[in-house]
Amino acid sequence: MPSLQFVTAPIEDARRSRLVFAGDLLVFRRVAALTRLQEHAETVLRDVARTSDPSDPGLIRQARTAFGQHDATRDLFARMLSEVGVDLVRTYWDRPVLRIVPPDDRAAGTGTGTLELHRDTWGSNVLEQTNWWAPLRPLTADRTLAFHLLHWDRPVPNDSANWNLDTVKEGRRAGREVRLVPRPTRAPDPAGELRLVVEPGDLVCFSAAHLHGSVPNTTDQTRLSIEVRTVHLEDLRAGRRAPDIDGAAPHPPTWGWFRAIEGGQPLSETVDDVRLQPRG
Repeated sequence: MPSLQFVTAPIEDARRSRLVFAGDLLVFRRVAALTRLQEHAETVLRDVARTSDPSDPGLIRQARTAFGQHDATRDLFARMLSEVGVDLVRTYWDRPVLRIVPPDDRAAGTGTGTLELHRDTWGSNVLEQTNWWAPLRPLTADRTLAFHLLHWDRPVPNDSANWNLDTVKEGRRAGREVRLVPRPTRAPDPAGELRLVVEPGDLVCFSAAHLHGSVPNTTDQTRLSIEVRTVHLEDLRAGRRAPDIDGAAPHPPTWGWFRAIEGGQPLSETVDDVRLQPRG
């Protein structure tokens, strides 16, 4: 069964990938760059939403957009990843995200709050994807992420075969409420649920194939967290990836979501060449 590991030093890319693609959850403790990211996120909230605890979905969207487009955001995310051992030259990422989940989960269903239980791979088909997540404010068991560790290697019935990525894109462009991820069609066994309560300054690293989702915020405090997803070139070359035990999305891997951290080159333009390169 996968394990939860607390880490106090950087881990080089290949070793980290082997751990997360075997199902382990890694928690890097006291990552210094997260202090700057917390300050940056709080500043964006105050400047854009005029409050540190917005509940209006429109204001939350504006704050998330401003955070994602701010010049400092990507630099701070890159520092965070570098601090825990990520080779920025050979790593691709999608867009850094600020997630804001107000009390009573008032932003649920808008794309700004919680996400239902899912595996990222059900939608992305990218088995080489690593996820990074960090709270910027204290968590409780009723204001965090939940992982279902028992289902790392147990299939979960889901609707990924009928989930259409183009429909999601069209709905978001039109401003319609859309379901962002495929979901289980039968509730998984709750026995293996882990509600992860870590401290601000801790960075959680896990595979995109982990079954996870937001715990609906039933507390009286806003949950503020950041996230980003990465793909490392050496994982593609070496064939390191998570198992695909129950994904059925009909589209090819979404390589186009990822760009080089340094230089911005789309992964879709290099993925085939990288896989063909001989291992040194």
